[in-house]
Amino acid sequence: MSEFSDRLKDIEARTNAATAGPWEHYAQSRVDYQGDITDSWVEVRGDIRREGTSFNAVARTPELEPWAKEDLVEAAKDAEFIAAARTDIPWLIEELRKARHVSSVALGKLTRVRKYVDFLDESYSEEDDVEAKYVVMDLRKALDGEVSS
Repeated sequence: MSEFSDRLKDIEARTNAATAGPWEHYAQSRVDYQGDITDSWVEVRGDIRREGTSFNAVARTPELEPWAKEDLVEAAKDAEFIAAARTDIPWLIEELRKARHVSSVALGKLTRVRKYVDFLDESYSEEDDVEAKYVVMDLRKALDGEVSS
């Protein structure tokens, strides 16, 4: 197997082993007995239910000081990214597989066209139709990635 295929399999295995999605993210705060916020954090939550208990934090930022609002905003952006990854990654894997399949089919067709162009190129001699020879030359340039104007 190729390095790409191995890596894709590893990513998919980690995705399949993760807590079911979709995940969500929440900003949380702890309040003291006087009603003052003592610290804040952001959690990413999935649905984990084992043996009648429910624990749903998948990831959690470090606790932030209540005055560090910019840090909380940045942590929320990170949490949103992590939460979205649970549904984004499976979608990307599927789209990548589709694109690789289309690419493989197209490569197979191009290979057949190249063989036909080779056959035509070998079939024509200098005395043959000059127009046809130019068409074959243009096809070969197109297959080789050369653009003619």
